[in-house]
Amino acid sequence: MTFEGASVLVTGGSRGIGKAIALRFASLGARRVAIGYMRGDQAAEQTALELSASGAEPVLVRGNVASERIAEEVAALGPLDVLVHAAATGVIRPALDTDDKHWDWTLSANARALLSLTRAAVP
Repeated sequence: MTFEGASVLVTGGSRGIGKAIALRFASLGARRVAIGYMRGDQAAEQTALELSASGAEPVLVRGNVASERIAEEVAALGPLDVLVHAAATGVIRPALDTDDKHWDWTLSANARALLSLTRAAVP
């Protein structure tokens, strides 16, 4: 399978599984690989170097992927061929002990962000 010339966004792309996915797209010929990340500039910059070494143009998108600002940044990149939502968050405690604000944060980052980013990425 090839992704020659593709434009890709991987949220959570600076570390772990997200990073591995971003690098795989670069190795399969993606022209541009944007990685969304919340914190860890050093890890994101290292991933960008690795993407460049693989021949892809790296784009760093720093911030809360559920925010309107990030959706606007993604829209400004132009249409995407692939969107991988690998970013995730959550509060580890029993459900009945979890405050609504933590549920809202988790659902926003894990579910709503995917819809917002998809809307922004589609031409």
